[in-house]
Amino acid sequence: MFGLLFLALAAPASQAVATETQMHQLEVQGPMPAENIYLRPGHKDSDDRMFPDIAIGELRVDGDTLYVRVLNKGYSATPGQVLVAARAAENGGKTDIVEQRTAKLLAGEARWVPLRGFAVKTATTTPTVFALESASAVSAVVWLMPSSAPTLDRSGQTREVGTSEADESNNGFTAAGSSIKHGRP
Repeated sequence: MFGLLFLALAAPASQAVATETQMHQLEVQGPMPAENIYLRPGHKDSDDRMFPDIAIGELRVDGDTLYVRVLNKGYSATPGQVLVAARAAENGGKTDIVEQRTAKLLAGEARWVPLRGFAVKTATTTPTVFALESASAVSAVVWLMPSSAPTLDRSGQTREVGTSEADESNNGFTAAGSSIKHGRP
């Protein structure tokens, strides 16, 4: 008897709950006013004032030293050091790569960087004497050194700073034959 009473009371209550239940929509917050800011692309009158542009001006050979003229054609200073690497060739043999770092370059600054220590590796027991003065070709390249301290961008992710350059097509230079200039700069 009590069982029937419970069923009779439970049936109207479950119907009442079902009719009173409302569907709640999930409220999603839209974008905040500062979230939709994006970096705008360049336009026809834009310039690269925020990027350095390192280049090689010329090469000069004086004795066993190769002088490389490094230029910053950009509108801002390099963020750190600049790496200069060179190689010479004579009679089909190439020397090892010689590297030298130089301090940061300001906008429009030019600097002569001396490179010494050109040597040729051979498989013989007698060392081959290489004279830079008689090299048939000399090549040099320059690169921006990446920053040693990582920085955070707006998203909180780490990124490298200073590895971008306005124009990388002028970072290498090769002089061969009679186009090699001799003498101290």
